[in-house]
Parts: sequence; structure tokens; C-alpha cells
Amino acid sequence: MSKSNIISSECKICGVPAIFSHYGVTACESCKIFFKRNAGNQKETLKCLFDGQCEVNINICHVCSACRLEKCFQVGMRVEMIQCFRPSLKKKKPASSKLVPVISQKNEQSLKLPTLNLLDQDRSLLTTDQWTLLSNLISSYDEYNALVVAKDFVQSINNLHPRPRFNVNATKVVEIVIILCQTTEPFIRSNHDFASLFHHDYSIVLRGAIENVSCLGVALIFRQSGLTE
Repeated sequence: MSKSNIISSECKICGVPAIFSHYGVTACESCKIFFKRNAGNQKETLKCLFDGQCEVNINICHVCSACRLEKCFQVGMRVEMIQCFRPSLKKKKPASSKLVPVISQKNEQSLKLPTLNLLDQDRSLLTTDQWTLLSNLISSYDEYNALVVAKDFVQSINNLHPRPRFNVNATKVVEIVIILCQTTEPFIRSNHDFASLFHHDYSIVLRGAIENVSCLGVALIFRQSGLTE
């Protein structure tokens, strides 16, 4: 990641204003984090539900992780630039050959236990489409993460004197609700069954689903963060 050259430009992936070059391309902080998280090992697991035809911009860049990652590569982001800045692990020194073994070879063989392969039963029951949906959900959650904002808000309230706590501005609560609504839409859009609906049905279901899912999300976030206590 190079920040030596400041450029007055926009992110080559989603189009938002950006001034720094990340992994060889002018990109925003969000797209930089997304590429670092997904470029190394998820390019083959991510799958577009619309045959790679998704438009990637500031409004819908969180809908399809596969197309967003593909655009990162198309504009010139390079995986090797991520690896260059990872701290190298110190090599272990080989054991001295002059050490005398305490246990004889015969006794050592008798003490060896059979190896248990814990991965034998590790078989996923999810299909490729389900893995794609799960990956899109996780990516969308990581971009917004209203729980962190809610916990910070609770912490700021707890630091106040008991009397001023009743005069806390409700703007932060509204901000948390807005973040949840922004997170809900990409969740729903990434569902393959939802995307197959006709445009009229698509709009009706999207409107109702966002309201219902957002209400459930707000209740969960408030409970997990301690705002209801």
C-alpha cells in the first residue's frame, strides 16, 4: 500500500472521492479494505448471480462482491502488493544435531499415537450459491457494522454523569437506525430468489422486506449493545 503520492481524483472502483493510491490504483478506504480481505483466497469462491453484469458504483458496490472484486483486478489492483507489506516470520533455528536423544528409537516408536484427522468429518452442507450469499452478507455487514457504532454510543453515555444522561441527543440513535437500513438493502438484493422477481414485484417486496428486517435488526442491535438497559 503506497501513500507517497497524493492525487486529487476518485476511486477507480466505486467512484467516490479518493486521494491515495492503494495496491497500485487510486482507491477509497472501503475498496482498499475489501480488496485486501478478498483478493488472496476468495476470487474463486465469489460468484455473481447475474453473470458478471453488475454495475459497480457508490450506490450499489456492496450488492455483488464478485463483480466488485473483478473490477478491482480490472483497474489494476495487484495481490502481490498486499504480500509485500506483510511482516516476514522469523525462521526457526534448526535443532542442534549434537543433542543426545533421551529416549531410544524403540521406545519412541512405542509412544507414538495414531494421528486423528479432524478434517475427515468437516464437510460443508452449503451449496455454491449459499456460500456466495453468505459471503455477500458478511461483506455487507463488515462495511457498515452498526453494532460497533451502538456500543460506542452506549460507552459515551456511561461515561456521563447520571443527570446529563437524560439529555443525550437522539441523533446518534437515528444514525444507528440509518446504518441498519443501509445494511439491510444489500442483504436482500444479494438473495438469488429475490433477484429473480419481476420489477414490479421486486419493488414491493424490497420495500416491505427492508422495513421488517430493519426493525428486527434495530431490536437486536439495541439489545446486544445494551441500549435497552
